Amino acid sequence: MSHFRLARISLILAAIGLNAVPAMLGVTAAHAQDKEKEKAAAEAPKDAVRPEIYKLIDPAQTKPLLDAKNFQEYQTRIDSAAAAPNLTPYESFVLNQMRVQLGQASGNNELTLKALEAMIDSGRLKQEDKLRFIDAVGGIYYSSIKDYDKAITWFNRYGTESGDTAKQRQYIVRS
Repeated sequence: MSHFRLARISLILAAIGLNAVPAMLGVTAAHAQDKEKEKAAAEAPKDAVRPEIYKLIDPAQTKPLLDAKNFQEYQTRIDSAAAAPNLTPYESFVLNQMRVQLGQASGNNELTLKALEAMIDSGRLKQEDKLRFIDAVGGIYYSSIKDYDKAITWFNRYGTESGDTAKQRQYIVRS
């Protein structure tokens, strides 16, 4: 007898086309659409660059500038993008990444340090990346700029955040 009921219910649902299932379960179409919108909003990328900014910093256009050592044009693109109103934290982070690239390519340590420090303090880096960047900042202060006080500060920060004070100890002693 129960097989007969299930067969009839299956045939009815097949004939109706499962459009009745939400009504039978007490779920309205608006409620289902709201859940779909919430799900889509949750899946929407939080880390996105607006099209007007991306147009200026498109890697397909900016990489050839660095390769050709056209640092002035590259800097102009970064500055133009940075002048956009209401930069999101992610957009600022991306612009700082570009400043690090520019600073490294052009040998501008001040630009590199400023951008690296902003990236470290942004909170967007994974811990291992953050430690590498802290180590790099300390290394630049130590080797390139020879500002040993700041190098010690950054090496100590590395030791504090990593728990490994032995790695940078030799540089701290030499400073």
